[in-house]
Amino acid sequence: MKVEEFKDIVRARPFRSFRVNLADGRRVEAGHPDFLWLAEGGRTCFIETTEGIEIIDVLLVQSVNLDSADKDAA
Repeated sequence: MKVEEFKDIVRARPFRSFRVNLADGRRVEAGHPDFLWLAEGGRTCFIETTEGIEIIDVLLVQSVNLDSADKDAA
C-alpha cells in the first residue's frame, strides 16, 4: 500500500477502526486512534494490541478493511 493512502486512513476524522492485512498473512486490528502511531516519514506504523505493539512496514500492507460497524454509525 502507498504510504499516503495509509496516512489518509489513519488520520481520517472521525476515526474509523480498521484491520490491516499484511503480506505475511497476519491481521492487525486498529481499534482506536490512541493506540496507533505513524513514524515521522509515515512508512512505519506502530499499533498497540492486547499482545503488545505491532511494528508494521506500511509498504507490506496488502489491504485495509474499514470496520463495517463504524460505517453504520456514520
